Amino acid sequence: MMKDSAAALLRAGVNRLLKSDAVMSALQRHAGRYVDILDLGCATGSGITLVVRPLGFSEDVCIVLSRAEVDENGAWIRPTEISADRESVDALLRDFVQGKKFALPAMARPFAGMLGKLLAV
Repeated sequence: MMKDSAAALLRAGVNRLLKSDAVMSALQRHAGRYVDILDLGCATGSGITLVVRPLGFSEDVCIVLSRAEVDENGAWIRPTEISADRESVDALLRDFVQGKKFALPAMARPFAGMLGKLLAV
């Protein structure tokens, strides 16, 4: 019971961070020329879910970041397990995102520990 409530608190904190203007703006700056970001939050099981609509398309794509390494100082995140529900986007993620380091927004750095726990490798 205690473990479940701690996990729920962790997920609530991470959800609040992910939906913040700073995080959404940073994602939009990096991905806005490719997709409209529709939703971002903790996945039902574990990890983080991002729902996007590629520009020029009418279908949504669900991306799940299941595991990642997070720098203990919060400087970067490296996705180690990421997937999409569309084959072409899944291939792009594996080729250009998985295993690469990405800087975390300065506002998110104090929360790197929470992200690290949620996405533990």
